Amino acid sequence: MINYLCGLRLKKLGYKSNKIDKDLLKKGIKILKTDKFLNRELRYFLKNNKGNKKSLNDPTDPKNWESRSKPGIKFIKSPEYKIYKRELSNIRSSSKLISGFY
Repeated sequence: MINYLCGLRLKKLGYKSNKIDKDLLKKGIKILKTDKFLNRELRYFLKNNKGNKKSLNDPTDPKNWESRSKPGIKFIKSPEYKIYKRELSNIRSSSKLISGFY
């Protein structure tokens, strides 16, 4: 998949290209097309020959985090979330006291 999508770029950087297994490539593209986000980004890349910095989940957004104390549970559904919100509120309040910080 990487050779198909980025082969010319890799070649310019001095990497050797592997032979593309067409059956495996078709399977990979089929998998990408089953995901709405990945399919849209693949089409954009193929049409414009450039990507972007989008990700499936924003790693800075707590709704995408998992609970440390309860694996498999979303962070926002865990007891830790209340503590996090309280601490974040305290930090924001304190930072307002520092001129120009917040």
